[in-house]
Amino acid sequence: MADVLKSWALRFCLVFFIVLFVLVCSSSSEKNKNTKKDKAAKSKEKIGKNILDYTEADMERLLDQWDDNEDDDDEKYDDDDPRKPKPQMPAFDPSKVKDDPMAFVKMAKKGKTLMMFVSIANNPSRKRTEDVTARWQTSLHNAHLQVERYIVADDRALFLLKDGSIAWDVKDFIITQPECKMVEFENQKFPGVGGKPSDTLKEKSEL
Repeated sequence: MADVLKSWALRFCLVFFIVLFVLVCSSSSEKNKNTKKDKAAKSKEKIGKNILDYTEADMERLLDQWDDNEDDDDEKYDDDDPRKPKPQMPAFDPSKVKDDPMAFVKMAKKGKTLMMFVSIANNPSRKRTEDVTARWQTSLHNAHLQVERYIVADDRALFLLKDGSIAWDVKDFIITQPECKMVEFENQKFPGVGGKPSDTLKEKSEL
């Protein structure tokens, strides 16, 4: 009888340890599954939600991430990299401008962006303004005066100059064109050939 009880006790202990082992393994497996789910969720959160659900802020963050990646890849070619040595500007020599105030003004605008507004005479259509200013832009480019052109109204265009020192050369060319009514930049106005006749008639009518 004692042997039977001893045998049953051993079996009970064996079954108990087997069940305990199975429970431990199951718990470990479940924990691993949860860990994988957490990683997947974090990965999804990092990558982003459905593109259709993106807000403007999400898009801005995404663009910032892309910009950061591009900066890492093209760091040594990035002109905006603050670590890139800045080009040395020529030393200011007063003797070169003492007899030419305009040269001093041009030097002050060297390398700075400048906006120039041009008005077209005779109430043109937008298409007419587009054609005229495109022709001017081509002529300026042929003279090595680089400008960007934008139509801002039916009779008005914006010329964007990356180097403000060429503004006066650009202005001198445009005001001689028969379609030019007015050139404006730096709070200054310069009447064009196309604007002078109408201005003269206006003055006579006022008299």
